[in-house]
Amino acid sequence: MRHSAWVPFLVVLAPLACAQEPVASPESEKSTLRIVATMEQGTATEINAARATLTGPVTQSLDLVRTHDGFEGLVKQIPTGTYSVAVEGLVGGEADRFGRMTGVVVSADAPSNVTVTLRSFVPTVGDFLSPSTSTTLVVTYSAVRLAAGYVVELATRPDFQTASRTATAETTALLFSAALGTHYIRVRATNEVVQLGRASEVRSVQIVTDQTVSGDDAATAPTIGVRTAASGTYDALNILPAGDEDWFAIDVMAGDSLTVGVRSASLDPPSTLNPIVAVMDETNQLVAENDDADGTTRDARLRTVVTSDGTYFLRVAGLDGASAGHYELDVLVVAGGVAIVIAEVHTTLLSSIRDRRRTVITTATEWQDFWNDFTGVIVPQPDPPIIDFTERMVIVASMGERATGGYAIAIDEVLEGGEGLTARVVEMSPAPGCVVALAITAPVTAVVVPRNDGTVVFVEETRTQACG
Repeated sequence: MRHSAWVPFLVVLAPLACAQEPVASPESEKSTLRIVATMEQGTATEINAARATLTGPVTQSLDLVRTHDGFEGLVKQIPTGTYSVAVEGLVGGEADRFGRMTGVVVSADAPSNVTVTLRSFVPTVGDFLSPSTSTTLVVTYSAVRLAAGYVVELATRPDFQTASRTATAETTALLFSAALGTHYIRVRATNEVVQLGRASEVRSVQIVTDQTVSGDDAATAPTIGVRTAASGTYDALNILPAGDEDWFAIDVMAGDSLTVGVRSASLDPPSTLNPIVAVMDETNQLVAENDDADGTTRDARLRTVVTSDGTYFLRVAGLDGASAGHYELDVLVVAGGVAIVIAEVHTTLLSSIRDRRRTVITTATEWQDFWNDFTGVIVPQPDPPIIDFTERMVIVASMGERATGGYAIAIDEVLEGGEGLTARVVEMSPAPGCVVALAITAPVTAVVVPRNDGTVVFVEETRTQACG
């Protein structure tokens, strides 16, 4: 019988992977933090409570205990790490004082301590000119340390029931109201810890109807002047409530040029009124009417040449009787005035003319001297345009040096009549809060018109340009 040879062999078994129970991480190191809140010197308000908020590895709040010179609290068993500690000094549950320390290190070696100084968290609101016809209330108030923003409250009752609230990060707020009567304003500071701080002292302002006399219709319209004597700006006016109308009477003669403007959007502060202006004759027939002066603004402006002697009426209202607000009325009467064609316009914001000028150029030498200043910042300096001063002349208006951009000047209209010309100059300034170029500017404009050896009268107008 045959036997096979025995061959030894080795079987190697790979070890089996066994599931292991997770190993719990050791408990985080913890320690104690002592918080001391002290009052800024000169603090007059009696703080009756204080609350601390820790933000870091954990977020935690606690009420502090009063001591003889402030408040104190002990936070035990908090994870070690770096914290921000904020403390509110409370009056009636509202933050009257606030302080914060950042980078507070809590270590396991020994208890940590932090002292937080509490400073005022209540804005101081400026006074208002009262009574006022303005329906835009400009509220200014002091900046509050550590405030991220402000809430401005407006009410028609001193208890602030049904008050409106406007949130802003600025220290100036524009509030709008189309209601007559007394309005009450107060301001609160806010940040990531304090939702609403304690309110400031209450300020009040009374919004009243026209302080410049106006009528409600043609029968009650006051006469503002005869011919050129009526020219001027009439302020302290408003359309309140919506649907109100203001009427004015003016005596003119056939051939007189009558320009009437109603400014609202370009005022500082701007008005919510969307005005419409009309000229009516003695029989209450419409002579001219305008809503938006040139389609780029809510301001209204019209010019008409009257065809007969007599009394004419100016009527100002809100468009469709649906808007209200304050306004200024501009009236320009030129005896026998006819608009003349402006042949050329030269305008720059960056001249070397640093003063405010209103002048007329009638010779080539004067024109060259002006042009040198007009183009003084341009290299190489261009030659002046050629002007025949036997036929033409130049009317110049400069605004003077300004610290930023956003300013402009224009001669909008030149009328011939009476003993010479009337030039209407408009100076434009940026509205509050507009982003403007941080560069020194010196706006100038020059218009070329047919020569007139009479007197040139400058009529001034100022406007506030909307941002954008």
